[in-house]
Amino acid sequence: MSKFLKGHKLVIVVFILQFLLGCSANNVVEEQNKDDNQVESKIDQQTEVDLRAYLPIREGMIYKYQGEGNEYATFTTETKFIKDNLIQVHKNNGGTEIASVYRVEKEKVVLLQENPEFYSDTNLLNDVGDKADAKEVILKSPLKVGEKWNNAKERREIVAIDEQLTTPAGDFYDVVKIKVTSIEEDRDFESYEYYAKNIGLIMLESRGEDYQVTSKLKSYGRLE
Repeated sequence: MSKFLKGHKLVIVVFILQFLLGCSANNVVEEQNKDDNQVESKIDQQTEVDLRAYLPIREGMIYKYQGEGNEYATFTTETKFIKDNLIQVHKNNGGTEIASVYRVEKEKVVLLQENPEFYSDTNLLNDVGDKADAKEVILKSPLKVGEKWNNAKERREIVAIDEQLTTPAGDFYDVVKIKVTSIEEDRDFESYEYYAKNIGLIMLESRGEDYQVTSKLKSYGRLE
């Protein structure tokens, strides 16, 4: 066989190998892009969450929290009344009782009204209009790490959406963690709120230079 034919065959073999390798590389890239798209789709699904799951509207629910750090860290909350997307919750820490009214929507959870020293079972929801202004925005979409917003006296930031947390009430997954800091110059505090899907608030944590106060969910259930 002539050197020309041998060289010609060698060129053909090299070309075929390059073609096969190129196809293989393209397949790898396509598979990688497919995987990346699936990951992005999963992230999108995580951020497009119905926030009503994080403050369930269930009348008669009682949540008991075990506290450490000060005498008022132990408290109980009870869902007294519900009306459409409104919920009235009473908090009792042994020293005082506070009645709070929330509007719970798919894309936002807001505190509308807060009544300290409230020692009656009066239904406040009938006096709250559908367009009542928010006193504080507790949660808002998108449920995404890094999202921030300001209320009148505080800044809130989503710092995690997939926390794992254990409290006396059990183990919780995909917990949303909210960092709360003051925007007032004369106040300096840092606290965290932890919300579990289909449960609600499962832990509060406040930190300072010389203190740390925590309240962890101990039990929850409907009032019989």
